[in-house]
Amino acid sequence: MTQAIADFLSSQCSPSIDGIIYPSVQVAGQAKNIVLFHKASVVEKVAIPEGTKFSVSTLQDYEGGPEVEYSVSEEVPPAGEVQASARANVSGNATRGEHGS
Repeated sequence: MTQAIADFLSSQCSPSIDGIIYPSVQVAGQAKNIVLFHKASVVEKVAIPEGTKFSVSTLQDYEGGPEVEYSVSEEVPPAGEVQASARANVSGNATRGEHGS
């Protein structure tokens, strides 16, 4: 039932709305949940430089033991490193190709 109401609000409501805010039933007090409808949650595509590495973690170790803690980090190599690495890969592939490997 809730999904049907959300679908209706996202497409048939006038004036058009981008989402809804409603009270949380899981957290006491003034906590709120926020839902963005698909049309409002589209973001611009990001260009990721070649050689970028991502790390994702869902736990962090502390003295009292591991705790749930989400993190995402990225490591972007300097522009010169990426170009040098790409040239080395192309050169290495050409060499291996000549020997039939």
